[in-house]
Amino acid sequence: MARRRRRRKLQEMEGDVSSIGIDIPNIVNRFQKHFDEVESHFVERKGELEQIKYAMLTKEHVLLKGKTGTAKSKLGKFSFGYITGAETFSIQLSKFMSEEYLFGAIDINKMRNEGKVEHVTDDSIVDCEFAFIDEVFDGNDSLLRSLLEVLNERSFTRHTQKIKAKLHSAIMTSNYVREDEVTEAFLDRILFKSEVKAVTSNKNRMTMYQDYVKMGDCGFDNLGKKLHKRAVSLEELQSLSEFILGSDVELPDSVLRLYDMILREYSKQLNCYISDRKANKMLNILKASAVLKGRTRVACEDVEAIKFALVTLNNEQQEEVFRAVFTKLMEENAQYEAKSQEMESFDTSFVTLRESFGTKLNPKSKEILDLNEEIQLFEQKIRSHNFIHGSGFKDIDSRFNSMRQETEKMIREIAKALNLNQ
Repeated sequence: MARRRRRRKLQEMEGDVSSIGIDIPNIVNRFQKHFDEVESHFVERKGELEQIKYAMLTKEHVLLKGKTGTAKSKLGKFSFGYITGAETFSIQLSKFMSEEYLFGAIDINKMRNEGKVEHVTDDSIVDCEFAFIDEVFDGNDSLLRSLLEVLNERSFTRHTQKIKAKLHSAIMTSNYVREDEVTEAFLDRILFKSEVKAVTSNKNRMTMYQDYVKMGDCGFDNLGKKLHKRAVSLEELQSLSEFILGSDVELPDSVLRLYDMILREYSKQLNCYISDRKANKMLNILKASAVLKGRTRVACEDVEAIKFALVTLNNEQQEEVFRAVFTKLMEENAQYEAKSQEMESFDTSFVTLRESFGTKLNPKSKEILDLNEEIQLFEQKIRSHNFIHGSGFKDIDSRFNSMRQETEKMIREIAKALNLNQ
């Protein structure tokens, strides 16, 4: 049922994107099927796969923190290991590693002959579209600092050597998070974070056991074969990402208002800091959510998708706070939108009335009597509306009170004009 709804929405979307020259609905459909297939072979990993999906769409990175044996590396392998035309760089870090392990060996001939220190970056993280970095926090501070430029700027600079990195997205894993000044800056550049836990549900554990007894590791071999058949190419993924990150997906101010309210309330309740960098980047998740649902205009419902970046997935406290904040503010937003529509109706009538006021306010004209009747009826409508006691929203109340005061002023001027006429 869900897949049929998705297909219908993507068909509706075709008209919105047909002028762009990219078959976005087709790419989205196959990209979704790719992750549907991957999810069907993992137990209790839907959230982590959603994070990886959004990371790939928005060219961001994921940190999977958890104990060994929780399928972190397999999640990465089957998420982007079957994007045709892409290369994946894989490494397990240790504190004794130098930059050469990540960025390639130093070109000895160039150093001897020209006195320049340059890396041979072929097949390094700079030269690959995807990266899987295991035990990332085992890397020393110098190594993590070096990674920041590639992860965030997509470039590699050493002395006179400056190379544009091909990196699209990276998945990093760790058994722990090391907290210091270097890792704080490093973590802020990783938009998606998750605490990967062992399977908790009795029912799901039984499913996991039964699948393994039936298929063993052959289940993942079969998954690989299926993914090969419906693979999305690197070019298609990059086109989809460019579409999402560009200006083709509309993000209305009403959604931005709700988004900002949720960020401020969430950070207030958890007393946590959300950097401007993170707040800006999460806007791309809203656009990705809309495109996945077959739309080129972001709706308020898409704001829920920011939970995959705003919270550390599977952190119960953070997820509970987000659910409460999102539910509360979505309800308030629905009320606000309803009140705003009522206010717009008032505004439309008021603009028409003000135009009449400008043309009919003439003591010698009989039209002034019609104007007086119009404005008296409008003033009665104002007084009978519940906005007179406050709508519950400051900006709407301010607009309403300003309109009411201007209406009363017009009534006084009409009364003055009618007295002069008499």
